[in-house]
Amino acid sequence: MSYIAAVLLLSGAVITFLATVGVLKFRDVFLRMHASSKSASLGVIIMFVGTAFHFAELDVAFKMAVAVFLVFLKTPVASQCIARAAYFLHDQSFWHTLERNEWHGTAPNGKAEETPTRN
Repeated sequence: MSYIAAVLLLSGAVITFLATVGVLKFRDVFLRMHASSKSASLGVIIMFVGTAFHFAELDVAFKMAVAVFLVFLKTPVASQCIARAAYFLHDQSFWHTLERNEWHGTAPNGKAEETPTRN
């Protein structure tokens, strides 16, 4: 059991470290957000599972399961909020290269912008 826990804890730490390197190396907020939300969450979840294996007690495993659930719950919401805030603050350094922009024409409150019509 302790070898499994050690492997899980070490691999979670490596994934989290690589996410940190991604946050430091990527050029804009959207790529940094992707590195921090996806990779760091995976690393943290793997470390929670490794902690549950290390202690091998039911109450610790339950607490780690609740922590994993909370990470799964908060990460997409936080990423969406950060992305919308960055988009509407005009940090759109790579949006011109995309073929489809789903937020174009929406206001920060989520409603469609009024476009003036010419008669």
